Amino acid sequence: MRTVLFAVIAATAPAVALAQTLPPATDVASKIGTGWNIGNSLEATGGETAWGNPLITQQLIDGVKAAGFNAVRIPCAWDGHADQNTLTIDPAWLARVKQVVDFAIADGMYVVLDEHWDGGWLEEHPLFSFQTAVNTKQQAYWTQIANFFKSYDAHLLFSGTNEVHADFGPPSTENITVQQSYNQTFVNAVRATGGNNATRTLVVQTYNTNMQHGLNFFTPPTDSAANRLIVETHYYDPFDFTLNLSGPCLFWGAPFPTQSNCTWAYESYVTDLFSQVRAKWVDKGIPVIIGEYGVATRPNLSLDARQYWLQFIKPDRGRQRHQDVLLGQWSLALADQRLCRGQPAERRDHRSGRAERDHARRRDRQSEHPVHGHDQRQWIGQRDAESVEHHVRRWNPGGLHRRSCGRL
Repeated sequence: MRTVLFAVIAATAPAVALAQTLPPATDVASKIGTGWNIGNSLEATGGETAWGNPLITQQLIDGVKAAGFNAVRIPCAWDGHADQNTLTIDPAWLARVKQVVDFAIADGMYVVLDEHWDGGWLEEHPLFSFQTAVNTKQQAYWTQIANFFKSYDAHLLFSGTNEVHADFGPPSTENITVQQSYNQTFVNAVRATGGNNATRTLVVQTYNTNMQHGLNFFTPPTDSAANRLIVETHYYDPFDFTLNLSGPCLFWGAPFPTQSNCTWAYESYVTDLFSQVRAKWVDKGIPVIIGEYGVATRPNLSLDARQYWLQFIKPDRGRQRHQDVLLGQWSLALADQRLCRGQPAERRDHRSGRAERDHARRRDRQSEHPVHGHDQRQWIGQRDAESVEHHVRRWNPGGLHRRSCGRL
């Protein structure tokens, strides 16, 4: 996400700065390496520190950069900071988000700024009965966000939604129609603000950010700018290994055949699924970002198997195994900021209770409809975690609680 020298219009540039024609999504994608999700902070309901995390600082982002990351994804809430009568976002909140964006921009990093769970006003309602009201908000919020950040260069990407879903199975016609209307409203709103936003790279999501659902149901939104969209998916298969805290699968992969209780989503499944994604989008010049992936640590889980899973899934693995696959585009995968160190479940995820309640329903569906986990988030690889921990502790001693376990 870097090394490209487009004329940078800094946040302090004059309001009348001339618009640039920003580079196509493939160029932006080729510059992005591995990124870090700043979760459990700006998307927290009730404010940045409401879920027990310290404020994001420049020193923290410096530590992330020093650990080898060149991108951050910023899960963000907007509805919770807006006047519900006028749909005007609190100027103080916009200023705080800008400050965090600027921390990363100052380090030469790329930033993916999204509309995250945010209380579920959009994410949990791909229904005709909510479509008009949700799109009204989507239009209002992204118009304000896009205008506020209009002068930023290609280092800033907007991401319109997160894991939009009605449940964890395949979408109905209603679900996919409404979910894709949210993508379209996002693109239309951003483009209409003009300036650098006329050609800014935008990130749009498959249903529930699921790869298989994307292959089966996704249609990219219409865009007035050619070649300026990236498709986002997440990956958490198999759920009983990656996210189910009471799952029986404690080992995964060919090196651990006798111990594993996983029943699906082994190496051949991953290779085949990623190859389908490559053929569907990457080979046609549409970059793909794996915005979240990982394995939550838990008692008795094999850390060796966890590391093996992370290395096998990690997109740069594809560059070695398939020279024509995942090159550049797949290097967009964003690693999570969380370094789990045994925090109680209520601190791991503000929706962990719902995750447990939904587990049985999800598990029943998985063999028929392989859908990645939803309610807990991706986790960084052990080696990367140690690296980030080292750098973050340097600037934030005792403050790994945010970086440890949280909703992304």
